[in-house]
Amino acid sequence: LWHEFRAHVLGAFDLWNIAPPAIPTILISFRRRSGAKNVGRVIANENDLIGVIKEGHMVKHQEVDLGTMGFRQQLETIRRSNIYVGAHGAGLMHVMFLAEEAVLIEIH
Repeated sequence: LWHEFRAHVLGAFDLWNIAPPAIPTILISFRRRSGAKNVGRVIANENDLIGVIKEGHMVKHQEVDLGTMGFRQQLETIRRSNIYVGAHGAGLMHVMFLAEEAVLIEIH
């Protein structure tokens, strides 16, 4: 059922056939607090996490707050990554739209 739902959504947005990035790409999903949005799960040492990822060679990285993006842009961003990093919680539901060869790193 999930596979068919995934295929239907990605097909509807014409995002099914996006090729994986040639250079491994790490997508770091942050949920930032603001006056209008008080999310429960944040990564307290996000600067340290970004620093460690930047030390990696031969990889790209992208930092995003998916809550600030439209749904199509969220899906396209997810599809163009190989490694998805984020805090435990419902914000990681986008994992179902990752490419088949992609992996999730869930931070508790």
